[in-house]
Amino acid sequence: MNAINKLIHSTKSFFSVDGGHTIEDERALYDRPCPSFADQLPYCGYDDNTETFILEDEISRAAVITIKPIATEGKSGQGLAEARDALENVLSTFDEFPVQLGQWVIQEFSYNDTRVSLITEAIREHMAPHARGTEFSEEYLKVQEHHLKGLTKAGGIFKDHTVTGENWGLKLPRTKFVIYRRVSSTNVRDMNRGKYDPARELNQMIESLKIKFESAGIKYTRDTKQDTLYWLFKFFNPSPDFLGDPEDFYAQMTDVDGDMPIGVDLCEAVLNSRPRSSVEDNAWYFDKKPMRFLRFSGLRKAPRIGQISGEVTTGSAGNEIVRCAADSLPAGCMLAKTMVIVPQSTLEQRIEKLKKESNVDNGESRRVRKAIAEAERVVGGQVKILKATLGVYVSADTIDELDDKQRKIITTMANSGISILKDEEDGLSLDSFLIHLPMNYNPLMDKKGYYARTMAMQHAANLSFAFGRTEGSGRPHLFFYNRGGAPVFVDPMSKKDRENNNFGLIIGPPGSGKSVSIVQMAAMNLAMYRPRMIIVEYGNSFGLLAEYCKKFGLKVTKMKLDMANAPSLAPFADIDQVLDGEAADFEDWSDNEAITEEDNSGPNDEERDVLGELELICFLMITGGEQREFDRFTRSDRQLVRDALIFTAKKSRDLGEKDAEGNLIKPRDTITSHVIDSMVEMKNGVYDGSDTSYSESQRETMGEMITALRMYTNGFNAKLFNRTGDAFPDSDLLCIDLAQLAQDANRDKLAVAYTALMQRVNYLAEKHQYSGREIVMYTDESHLITSNPLLGPYLVKMVKCFRKLGCWPYFATQNMADMGGGSRKLLSMIEWYYCLNTPQSEAQEVADVKNLSPEVTRLLSSTKKQDRGYTEGVISSKLHNIMFRSVPPSLHLALAMTDASEKAERARYMEQHKCDEVTAAYHVAKALDKARGFDNELIF
Repeated sequence: MNAINKLIHSTKSFFSVDGGHTIEDERALYDRPCPSFADQLPYCGYDDNTETFILEDEISRAAVITIKPIATEGKSGQGLAEARDALENVLSTFDEFPVQLGQWVIQEFSYNDTRVSLITEAIREHMAPHARGTEFSEEYLKVQEHHLKGLTKAGGIFKDHTVTGENWGLKLPRTKFVIYRRVSSTNVRDMNRGKYDPARELNQMIESLKIKFESAGIKYTRDTKQDTLYWLFKFFNPSPDFLGDPEDFYAQMTDVDGDMPIGVDLCEAVLNSRPRSSVEDNAWYFDKKPMRFLRFSGLRKAPRIGQISGEVTTGSAGNEIVRCAADSLPAGCMLAKTMVIVPQSTLEQRIEKLKKESNVDNGESRRVRKAIAEAERVVGGQVKILKATLGVYVSADTIDELDDKQRKIITTMANSGISILKDEEDGLSLDSFLIHLPMNYNPLMDKKGYYARTMAMQHAANLSFAFGRTEGSGRPHLFFYNRGGAPVFVDPMSKKDRENNNFGLIIGPPGSGKSVSIVQMAAMNLAMYRPRMIIVEYGNSFGLLAEYCKKFGLKVTKMKLDMANAPSLAPFADIDQVLDGEAADFEDWSDNEAITEEDNSGPNDEERDVLGELELICFLMITGGEQREFDRFTRSDRQLVRDALIFTAKKSRDLGEKDAEGNLIKPRDTITSHVIDSMVEMKNGVYDGSDTSYSESQRETMGEMITALRMYTNGFNAKLFNRTGDAFPDSDLLCIDLAQLAQDANRDKLAVAYTALMQRVNYLAEKHQYSGREIVMYTDESHLITSNPLLGPYLVKMVKCFRKLGCWPYFATQNMADMGGGSRKLLSMIEWYYCLNTPQSEAQEVADVKNLSPEVTRLLSSTKKQDRGYTEGVISSKLHNIMFRSVPPSLHLALAMTDASEKAERARYMEQHKCDEVTAAYHVAKALDKARGFDNELIF
């Protein structure tokens, strides 16, 4: 029979009744030889009205909550115990049901998100409207995005030899709580009679949990359907066959603005390709990548608090070793823990049964009786129990890589006292993978306890993935990292993050990175809020930052207080205001009254005392800023200076610009010589009268004062202080280099100059207080200012005035001792301390001033530094005590480089590329990125 005849014959046979093809044969074509993976998933749908997932029985409900980590860095044993007890209290919220009535299940999952876009989008969204979209802010975003992508490099960018012993890179840890209860037949009957609503029951439980979370200080958000779908979809599709950015694919596939699929369709929707299992490899394959679930087999010892995802410290003071098990886990892992709330009577019944079965005398029975005695002690001590199971989902590109990762995981967990089964030892490995998935564990199906086993609730709380490291307030203004690589955000400009003010102190020993910190904080402030910024410094440390700001669209003014470039600071420019208010008491600007942060928190802010300010300026000139010189003068001598100032103000009005009718338009601009002239006239009797008659000794005193004041009317002093001057220009950034004034021989000039600068800043703040743009003023090397005993009282009064004007001064110095004399009062007024790599002695000083607890003091002194890696610090305010790790973008490091060798390197790039210094800094940053091992390149 030829081929054609054979084909005809087979076709006839197929369609004929006698051909053997039956309806059963046809049905078989539609049968699957085994259940699909999707059939094993519990996701039936999502109810938008109740914000709950519907499980496979189409009745039971589930919800997902994302928890912000409970910080464990530097925590004392008592602090950790309080956090653990709070978590145990959360678990105690759930009702205890027998297994047949449907038990509450709480699952915890912890994994690393990889979406840099989440950070950059949050930063962009947080920007002030007037800053968002501007050239400088867009460049800032570009630099941060490049830096973040570089930090995602596999294996991190450096080995942390100093603290954790692990590689460090960007990680975005996510901790999710999945809460559900599969309803019982009794619940179904009640629901049919309208007496039970599973969604309402779950949401009421969520509300109770929220109260417990808030009382414990645990921050949380309830996941949307898109949040959960994205998580599941990315887990089940680790390497999609897609051209382009996988994140774009995930976003498209989980865009569920409309109705979600229902039933099996939803389970299929989370799978882009069909998974398969391999008994030979003991693994599941997703997108051709092998994945396993490595299951918990027992605890080798009682777990410490935060044992898995928090920091655990061993060793004595000064030699502590900090470890976090989660840091040691390889990439591609997701921790999973399932807890079942059971009645306490369940354990009691189990104990009674075991006692009867062990009523013989052999070695095994003796061991059982010993375990029973311990269990009875637990129950008798009212230690609550639950059932729990945990493990690790791990994926890899190849089965060999998966085996390597498995060995790493088993070793890591063993070091933490947790035994994990090898895949070849676990006969339930493939099933375990399914059973431990979100919302999938069913206590009713695990009656024999193959998976969940009895555990003390306290131990379960100790093992919670809610423990971790601080991530700050979540408001992405100031941007650092924690020891695990997660972003740390905090916003001193936001009233939600501060209690009283945004006054700041940046403190750290030499080499701790104060200048780099100011550069990156300045860039963050300008990009996020665009305040009017003033930087007072010495040595042109921030000159390159100023040029960078100018290059990207900011209005920048630079001043240098040297002989060649000295501007007029016109310290007596505000003298006319002394005639508009009442004179304050002498002691107002030099009293010793204690001042605290709360003094700046009320509605009755300090009113400016212009006469007192100008009196101080005069005495700074007269005494050279020396305390022993000032102590020579009496209260009556000070009144002489006030008289001279008032006479000068009146004379400036008399000699001012007037209209045709003689009305004052503008008083004369007052300079130092005018004050001297008034004092000369006083000495010569011009102002003598019934109220102003001066004795011979007073005239002699005035003569001494006049001689001292004349030193400020010639040479360099005259350029600074004896010329009329304009107000500071309205710039986005004003950089003032103290230059020659920072020299020891010029401390008297520096004191007068800084006082005059503060007056100009106050004028700007008053002028623009309704503009919506605040002022941020950094003073680097502030010990040059604050060490002057006469300046302290003035700084205190001026800073108190600044709060109501939205002007926020920041002082950067090496140690607390630099804030001497009257300046020490500033320490109590300042809410925000940025303490970099703080020694123990300095930490105690900060604690004494801020009344910090021993735990926060311990946190301050636990910060470390690693060369070419990071500097750690603590942000301490009324509302926050946040440990952070500074790992700035390479560009910010390049902008802060001021050493001669670093300047020479920029000069070489400028010559090589025929470019300006800012572009040369980009070339330096590019080289730094390469040294860090970045795979991406900064585009400029």
